[in-house]
Amino acid sequence: MRHQPQRAHLAVTNRSAGAGDTAVDRADEILPRRVNLGSLFPDSRFVGATDVVVQDITTKADDVQPGTVYAATRGSQFDSAAFIQSAIHRGASALVLNRPWDENSIPQCIVPSVRSAFARICAALAGPKAAKIQVLGVTGTNGKSTTAWMMRSILQSAGRSCGILGTIEYHDGQHGEPATLTTPDPKTLWNWLARMGAAQTNFAALELSSHALHQRRAEGLKLAAAVVTNVTHDHLDYHGSLEAYWESKTRIFELLSPTSTAIVNLDDPAGARMTSRIPGHLDWLGLSLNESADVSAGKVELGLRGSTFQLETPWGCR
Repeated sequence: MRHQPQRAHLAVTNRSAGAGDTAVDRADEILPRRVNLGSLFPDSRFVGATDVVVQDITTKADDVQPGTVYAATRGSQFDSAAFIQSAIHRGASALVLNRPWDENSIPQCIVPSVRSAFARICAALAGPKAAKIQVLGVTGTNGKSTTAWMMRSILQSAGRSCGILGTIEYHDGQHGEPATLTTPDPKTLWNWLARMGAAQTNFAALELSSHALHQRRAEGLKLAAAVVTNVTHDHLDYHGSLEAYWESKTRIFELLSPTSTAIVNLDDPAGARMTSRIPGHLDWLGLSLNESADVSAGKVELGLRGSTFQLETPWGCR
């Protein structure tokens, strides 16, 4: 059952860094933490130990340093388990696997999904300040970057600090770097959210690609809002079919907390169909050029220098 549209549940605060106070100055706030996997995954099984304590974790054997925990993920064309010996040789302290490794010479944590576990471990290591960032997620075949940058611009115009993680740039609200992936891997994602927390950034605009949603890169993240722009034919070489691609996009709703809001483009047939996957207890808003939608555009004027329109919402026109 659809809930009546309400104001988006975003607890807006106005925190700001002190003079000369930068994310680098507060580096102590994002130092590695220690996470007990027995507490994080109470249903997991351990081999060669009764628990595993993580201070650093990676899915890349080449990045292993003494004390690093190695998470052996699987992809469509690779299996990180093939690099376990290399990880151990480099000093891995333990393994996270979905099945026991034959040689019991190293502690192992056995979980159903290594990808999900890796993302949740990265989230736990990032600490509470990273978890407090109000993340606005956007997915869709087209328009992710435009939407993310517009959200950031609107928030900044309202006096709120907003970082961004997307196709063009990763930015913590004070410092930025060119992006390497549309949606960063879990470790990079949570490192940047930790940087935002240290910089006292209020919000983050996050682009979520279908690959990232399928690979559970954002597992452990609770979005303040989720936006779906559209779903058209793309990335079928990876997903195999349009239906599988669509299914991957619907996973964005799994990242919503009970007080979050979903926002869907009802003018896109595939997007409109997604409303059936929004949990019944959540509020959601439909966007359309049709006046019957929750939010619509009226008095649209198109010109060589851009377009203007009147935004019509349940709370009035803008």
